[in-house]
Amino acid sequence: MLTLPPTPMSAPAAYTVDACVWVAAFDLADPMHLESAAFLREAARRAVRLHAPRLLLLEVRCAVARRARDGDAGARAESALRAAPFLQLHPMDERLLDAAGEVGTTLRLRSADALYAACAAAHQAPLVTWDGELLARAGGWAPPQALGA
Repeated sequence: MLTLPPTPMSAPAAYTVDACVWVAAFDLADPMHLESAAFLREAARRAVRLHAPRLLLLEVRCAVARRARDGDAGARAESALRAAPFLQLHPMDERLLDAAGEVGTTLRLRSADALYAACAAAHQAPLVTWDGELLARAGGWAPPQALGA
C-alpha cells in the first residue's frame, strides 16, 4: 500500500510542488503570484530539492500560454523549468503511473493530482499546492506554510 509522507513539523529538505504553484509564479496577474514566487525563490535560496512528475512541463507550458494568450510565454516558462537546477522531474513510467492509480483511487483524486501525490510519496517530499482538495486529501502545505513563512 502506498503511503504519503506525513506533514512534518519542520521544513523538509525536499518538496513536491504542484503545477498551480509554478503557474502562479509565472503569471503576474495570478492572485497567488507573490506568495508562489516568494516560496520558489526561498526554496532555491535554501537549496531545497523540488520534485514533480514530468507532466509539470506540459501543464505549465499550456497554462501559461493560455493565460498569456501567447505560445511563446508558455515556451519560456517551460524553458525556465528545464533550467532550474533545484527541480528534479520524474518520468511518468509504469511505477509512477501504478502508484498514481493506487493513491488516486484511494484518495479520490483527479488524475494529475494523483501523479503529484504519488511523486510526493515516492520521494518522501511533501506536497506544496494551492489546491485545497489536494491538500485535504493528500496532505501537504500551501506555499506560505511550507518553508515556515
